Amino acid sequence: MFRNNLFAAISFSLMFLGMNVLHAQKQAYSLYNGGYIYGINGPEPYQGTILKFNDDSLEQIIAPANMSLSVGWSRAAYSDTNGDLVFASNGWRLVNREGEILSYKLWDSSMNHPGNLSDSTDILVPMGPLFLDDPGNPNGVYLLYGQHKPINFPNFGATLDLIFSYAYLDEPSRSLVSQNNHLPVDTTSLGDMQACRHANGRDWWIIKPKIYENQYIVGLLDPTGFHFEEVTIPGLSAARQANTFSQFSFEGNRFVHYTTAVSRNFHVFDFDRCTGTLSNLQVFDVSDSLILGSFPFFCLSPDGSKAYMKRAQVLNPPLREGILQYDFNSGSFTYYVSEQGAAPILSPNGKTVIFGHATLGPNGVPTERFLSEIMNPNEAGPACEVMQNKYPINNNQAFAMNSNYANFKLGALEGSGCDTLGLITRHVSPVAKLKVYPNPSSEYFTIETDGLLPAKLMVRDIHGKIVLEQALTLVQTTIREPWKALPAGIYSLEVQHKQQRGMFKVVKE
Repeated sequence: MFRNNLFAAISFSLMFLGMNVLHAQKQAYSLYNGGYIYGINGPEPYQGTILKFNDDSLEQIIAPANMSLSVGWSRAAYSDTNGDLVFASNGWRLVNREGEILSYKLWDSSMNHPGNLSDSTDILVPMGPLFLDDPGNPNGVYLLYGQHKPINFPNFGATLDLIFSYAYLDEPSRSLVSQNNHLPVDTTSLGDMQACRHANGRDWWIIKPKIYENQYIVGLLDPTGFHFEEVTIPGLSAARQANTFSQFSFEGNRFVHYTTAVSRNFHVFDFDRCTGTLSNLQVFDVSDSLILGSFPFFCLSPDGSKAYMKRAQVLNPPLREGILQYDFNSGSFTYYVSEQGAAPILSPNGKTVIFGHATLGPNGVPTERFLSEIMNPNEAGPACEVMQNKYPINNNQAFAMNSNYANFKLGALEGSGCDTLGLITRHVSPVAKLKVYPNPSSEYFTIETDGLLPAKLMVRDIHGKIVLEQALTLVQTTIREPWKALPAGIYSLEVQHKQQRGMFKVVKE
């Protein structure tokens, strides 16, 4: 399987720069909540609020944000290493913190806005896009997003992602390098995508559900790019599913998938950060507490033992609106809030669960809006300690659904046997360094091998095709004409010296 081959390749690779070993601590620490009132979009900017966290708590509520991005449902944000927001997107529009619209439409020109509506930037999907740092470039950022439309099967209709894509961004300049780069993945569940750090603390595992309950796309993002395979889960039927929603536990050892179709089920797996393997499936049927077609927004407690969900009011059978805790240990729900609440989300520091909440006037219109906080989310029942209406908020709605982010704080799994960067680092000579500059570049780049000669240079395009190959016999070599002739884009550069190799991204402007 590709994971074993990749693991072997990584294990014997030399990362000359030690890239991203200590990179990426707070890249998800600021969340963006768009200033959208359902059905009403005022003129841009849409106000909005930034929630900035530190390692312990919610540090700052920044409002208005004025970022020209209205989000009712789908959203994701990327922060710098200080936790300050840099980019935000709903998978359709992309903006930076300065309010600059980097892309009005990330999708392929042939894919219309959902519902053929004008670009309101409000994408109604049950999971947002996803920002990940580039394992091969400390300045690079990937933005993953789906491109979807309704599809009718016999006896089944659903809105599905027909295209899985990414945009590439440069963090220091707050700029968009490229967009609508198609990945070799098609016809998957709407929006739903999650990522978890590889046990080496640098690379990313990516999971995207297919349209059947027993199938997933599992991928690895490493310095050479994306690698995907389709995985079939034994013991699950090939039933079509809709409105799926998935989450990794904060430590990455559990993966939970919720699906609605005929039944509403949690599929709970153990996850191996070394191999990307899903195992030890448990199925929890919650159909009696969540209605058919209910949106599956949930977040996991830090240890993955609880799921927190929003349930809308149901008249038949009578079910109260509010926040629910589902305990996988006991297989039971606990109900918390009776007034209008919104989707809960685990704070990016992994400490508490927050959710939007509103007090209602006599006519049912919200009069005040707050963020509530669950202080001990690993605890079952009342011991989780719900602090309702803790933070007043203005000019934006409560979360309609979760913001999507990966745990950037998750480091290498020390002593796991696949902590490859840790193992390699102990064998790296102090002089084994590779330098490439300028990056990005348009006319040329220079590569310094620091005496590791002879060496071989290979440059691959985003499809993995070798587009430039050259022997390196000098300590410093400038590549000019072959590089100048290549089209603008993102390239993987690899230098081989005996049994060592260095790999990272180079951007051609």
